[in-house]
Amino acid sequence: MRNLFLFLVAACVVVAILPNNAHGKSVKRLFKTGRRSTDDEPVTVIPLIELLESYDIHPTNAKRQTLPGLPDGTVIAYLVFATCEYVAFWAMEFSGKFVDAWMNLRYYTDPLNPPDTWVTVNKNLMFSFAGSVTFTVTLGPYDPCTTVYIETILERPDGLTKMGNITIETDCPCDPGTGQGDPHYVTFDKYHLEFNGKCSYVLAETCKDSPYYLKVISKHGEVVNTLSNPDARRIESADITTNNHKINLADDGQITIDGIVVNSYYLSDEGEIGIQMIDNITSIVFSDKGKWWVEWTKNIRNKRNILYIGIHKDSDLIGKMCGMLGPKLPSNAPSQSFIGYQMKNGKYTYDVIELGNSYVVPNSCP
Repeated sequence: MRNLFLFLVAACVVVAILPNNAHGKSVKRLFKTGRRSTDDEPVTVIPLIELLESYDIHPTNAKRQTLPGLPDGTVIAYLVFATCEYVAFWAMEFSGKFVDAWMNLRYYTDPLNPPDTWVTVNKNLMFSFAGSVTFTVTLGPYDPCTTVYIETILERPDGLTKMGNITIETDCPCDPGTGQGDPHYVTFDKYHLEFNGKCSYVLAETCKDSPYYLKVISKHGEVVNTLSNPDARRIESADITTNNHKINLADDGQITIDGIVVNSYYLSDEGEIGIQMIDNITSIVFSDKGKWWVEWTKNIRNKRNILYIGIHKDSDLIGKMCGMLGPKLPSNAPSQSFIGYQMKNGKYTYDVIELGNSYVVPNSCP
């Protein structure tokens, strides 16, 4: 297994009670009072999706620290999400009682040998959702199907302590569709394609009835090696379209959503889209509602972009996708004999060029 690291950008995390099997991953959490609690007020912990569905959390007055209709006491909403390699945990505190709080945290993969060292982190000063006190933490990279154990203690200067234990598994199975190089694609069902078209192409799109729409387009550009292969191209950029948003993944690593540049973290008002920059070469766009994720990174050796498209095994999009990367079938679907790649018109072909040309974006060719 690769060396693990904790990536923190002015970040902190709050612990909440989660249901088991959230997002297709085993998630268990114990919430209990800490050793030095001085606050007897109730603490309401609620999934962010549920909070957004039940309350209007976007105040007209940005300085307002309490929201009408929310339960009395401290209200913490959480969002937890995992890709094949990374675990993201965000928490938003809407009572304003944890403005000066910090978090002590330790994490490990062997429950029989937890580390003695705890890491102290602070609230995120670069990102706040709906005016809340927002805490964010990213763990990884891990191997796929890795169980990660996280212990947290939230404290503030008056001595209040809250404790929580988290167990979450990275995406399992890890079977994203991918694109990289000049370009080489791997379909959702693990077939390898080499396709050097000069246009933009639909890699994945919701093509059957679903409440969640996802479309990912890869733009080919820039001949990378005219001497050995004059037809070689690379993935220059990518575009993501969802129910309510359009995201662009640029060659220089910049991400924009609906024309707004994302600097580190982003969460859309309705909670449909989250964006997190892992480091200066890797970013993740994800949907906690649709249960999908896209990783955009750059190969530091050859400076070419790499695109991963992951759909969780319990997503409503399973069995409802089409595009160059093929259908995304259930992980337990019976194996079938290969009958070719399905084109946009529903017919099958063994010709990769014919496949790609069937998914070309109109008016995208030079």
